[in-house]
This record gives sequence, structure tokens and C-alpha cells, in this order.
Amino acid sequence: MRIAFALAVHKPKDERVFYQQAKALTKAGHQIFIISARDATCDIENCFTFNNDQLSKRETINKICIGLHQFYPQKVICDNPLSVLSACKYKRESKQENIKIYYDITEWYPAKIHLTGNFFLTKILKIMALISLSALVGFLADGFIFGEYYKSIPFKRFFFWKKNICIPYYASLNQAVTYPENDISNHLTFFYAGYLKKGYGFNQCLSVVKKVADLFPQIKFSFEIYAKDELPEKTEGTENLTIKFNPLVPFLDFCKVYGKADIYLDLRKKNWENSHSLPIKLFYYMAVSRPVIYTDLKAIKKEVKEIDEVGFLVNPNNINDIAEKISLYIKDKNLYRLHSNNAGNLVREKYNWHLIEERFIKFIES
Repeated sequence: MRIAFALAVHKPKDERVFYQQAKALTKAGHQIFIISARDATCDIENCFTFNNDQLSKRETINKICIGLHQFYPQKVICDNPLSVLSACKYKRESKQENIKIYYDITEWYPAKIHLTGNFFLTKILKIMALISLSALVGFLADGFIFGEYYKSIPFKRFFFWKKNICIPYYASLNQAVTYPENDISNHLTFFYAGYLKKGYGFNQCLSVVKKVADLFPQIKFSFEIYAKDELPEKTEGTENLTIKFNPLVPFLDFCKVYGKADIYLDLRKKNWENSHSLPIKLFYYMAVSRPVIYTDLKAIKKEVKEIDEVGFLVNPNNINDIAEKISLYIKDKNLYRLHSNNAGNLVREKYNWHLIEERFIKFIES
């Protein structure tokens, strides 16, 4: 079968699309094609890419449609309303009734990012327009792929007759590289990956790391940061704290290095959108058998019932409380080791991609 991924917001080598879904379908004997509007260069076979930064929505739709006509897929997996509209245009122009379109829903639409910088009335009108667009593509799609519970609710409720499947953002065990446990009573490495601008929680993470370093002056601390944007000015270490900034690296390179850290931090702002979104990095952090410190998000508690066994969910603004929880690990090696082992065991037994990829293949093939 000829299957295409039409990506309006994801890059061709997205960790979930390329390294999990596309590879699983290829292994099952299907011909896979990737069309992406987020990267003008591509070094993989059967790939049509361009950069839509300077293109209008209509131009993006037309360009993705051109890529689909180049490969003539029988099934199209889309990541965004724009790519669903592109697939529908391709289906209409190709005049083949047997073409199936699946909408892989990984983001809220509309999301907060779509409304930033707009006046109140403009926001209301934009929200109404984007909700209408979501309803339209819901009608047009033949089925849905969900990555998490809360984002599935509106589509399951309003399009209950359409086929759907939930494929969570679990890690691939053959990609996450684990390292021996360090003695954190001598040297402890914190880890953060993501945006550094306000609202993503980096400033809270930095404050926590500095607070813990102040509490334990006899221990050497490191703070490893991987981000696309630049480190803010005046971000300096202390006598027993080294801060190292790293630009984002390709996914497989990232998987080789992040497992060297000892504790993973993600203190994103707690708002409605974040609270109802499941972070994909959570499962990769757990996969290397290390504790996690995350904002107390409703989606994490819903999707990972055992989260208290692998780390702490916290109020991102309560720096002292977070530092105190991390102190428990430093003072009690058995607790640190227990949470580390629990994280790795849960991923191996319950939360890994290899346990669900066959369901995904059968859903696409059916």
C-alpha cells in the first residue's frame, strides 16, 4: 500500500512520525512517502519538502497537494487542518474514491499560540474561525489518530461514528540510550530541553537548580540545557554549579546524550492548555531510568497513573518546595534509586512504542 504523511507543522524526521510510525509501516511492507512544509532540505528517500514560512495558508495547501500528486498515495496521514485540506484537494483532483484520509491530532486547534498578540474582539473571531475549521476537517477526515486522552474528547463526541485509535507518545526502547547510575552525592546533573522564553518554565528550572546548589555547597552540580533559542543574558553558574548550553541536535544524537543526566526538569506554566496536554519528553526521560520533576499537569496524572513512583509533580512557582523534593533524593539514595528503577521498568513493561505499534499498523491497514 502507498501511504503518505502530509505534514504542515512537523519536520520530515519528526521523532514520532519518521522514527516510529513511518518505520513501523515500512517494516510491515508498505511504501511510505513524507511531505513536509517545515524543512526545505531532506536526506531521506521518497520525501517532498519545502519551507512555508513565507507562504500563505492557501499556498501551503497547494504545495502539499503537489507533493501528494507526486507520490499518488492510497492513504494520507495528516498532522494539521491545513494538511487535511491538502489531502482532500488531492483526493478530489485524483478522482479516486478509495483514498482514505486520517487526521493525527497532536495539538490543540485553536491553541494559545494562534491568538498571541490579537485584540479581544479579534481573538473571539479567530477562535470561532479556527473552531469552524476544526469541525470542517473533522467531517472531511475518514478517521482519527489521537496521541492523548483530552485532545480526543471533542472529536470522539462530535464524530463518534468515525474510526479512531489512541496511540500515546511512548518512547522507542531502541533509541533511548541508558547510562550507569551516578553517585549524586558527589556530582548531580540536571537536564532541561525546550524553549527558553517566558512561559515554558526555563526560569523556574534555573531558579530551582541554583537553590539546590545553595543548599548543598559540598556537591558539584551541572545544568545541561538543550534549546533552539539563545540562553538569556546574565545566566551564570556559581562556585559549585556549571551551566552548559547546547543547541538542539538531531533526534538520534539527542537520544545518545540526554541519558547521562541524573534528574529531568520540566516546569512549564500551569494553564488550561498545558494542563490538558501530555509532554512527549516525559516517556523518553523515564526510558533512561531517571526521576522526573514536572509541573502538576492533569494530563500526566491521567495518562501515567504511577507518576508518583517515578518523580514529583509540583507547583512550578514554588521554588523552595521543588528544591526540598530534590533534596530528598540527595539525602536518600534509596529513594533516588527506587524512582529511577521504577521509571525504567514502567517504560519497559507498559509505556513503550513497541507495545502499541502493531495496533497502529492494523488501524492503517484496516
